[in-house]
Amino acid sequence: GDVYKRQWRQVVGPVIAAQTRQVRLVKGTLYVHVQSSVIRNELMMQREALVRAINEKSGMALVAGIVVQ
Repeated sequence: GDVYKRQWRQVVGPVIAAQTRQVRLVKGTLYVHVQSSVIRNELMMQREALVRAINEKSGMALVAGIVVQ
């Protein structure tokens, strides 16, 4: 079901997870909505590392890319 949501929380930690308004996975792309422009910029810079971390934690290639909105 929502394995990717649990992985997202574990990877970004409670502070950023609390700032995340919506997380959804569509055809391998993780769409993340955050209201803070500071957090949005931080996540944009870390997208590749976040993809790797989520996939490692889930034990499969769950996410191919992240779109931060």
